[in-house]
Amino acid sequence: MLILNKNWNIKSKKKIKKNVVVVINNIKKLYCNNNLSLDKKLTRKELNEYKLNLILTEEQKDVIIGCCLGDLYIRVFSNKGCLLFEQKNKEYLFHLYEIFKSYVKTAPKERKQKRLTTSEYKSTWYFNTITHNFFMEYRLFFYNQKSKYINKDLINCITARSLAYWYMADGSKQSNYMYLLYTCSFTIDEHNILIDILLKKFNIQSFWKYANVKKQLYPILVISKKHSTNNSHLIFKELIKPYIIESMKYKL
Repeated sequence: MLILNKNWNIKSKKKIKKNVVVVINNIKKLYCNNNLSLDKKLTRKELNEYKLNLILTEEQKDVIIGCCLGDLYIRVFSNKGCLLFEQKNKEYLFHLYEIFKSYVKTAPKERKQKRLTTSEYKSTWYFNTITHNFFMEYRLFFYNQKSKYINKDLINCITARSLAYWYMADGSKQSNYMYLLYTCSFTIDEHNILIDILLKKFNIQSFWKYANVKKQLYPILVISKKHSTNNSHLIFKELIKPYIIESMKYKL
């Protein structure tokens, strides 16, 4: 189970100090919870002191969970986790950056890659966080060695906001009566777990089917009016609507 008590350091179980003063270049900086400014020139000692006073907000927790169900990757360095975000949608990527910027040393950058079949370049935007014990907990929760998997305890921590970020990352609207979640990397058994979680936690009826994704068949999740007895597509829409950013509202 994830440890989500925001008053404790996940690994050490030591109480986190509310405030700490660090002297950098003869200038005192006061770090108070997540109202922080991460300076790229911090020494290792100063950075470690900075990390001790970071606290994940409820919003950050929800977003990590939703993005992990999508395409967020958590890398491991020295037994600590690092979040790697990459998106085609620049506005959405910068929105994520604003949420996590107290954990980020370098602003988002653009990555251009030449397509194999054409001479065109595709563009994505990306950033990564500093390493932290917090993120390692999510790595252990969502990964079975190197691959993502669905933990049954997800039902205890997924929220409507998590659903929204999952959908913004890996969802689409088939019609006004059907929403799709591209859960291609998960097994059929894991799809059944997700179906059970959506029903028990949100009263959303869903099913999985095979879909042609990049010329291969993969399982995806479907939420539709036709295959529900309670207009689950409307329940889903109303749950995620408050959290969908402007550039993603076309998906509603």
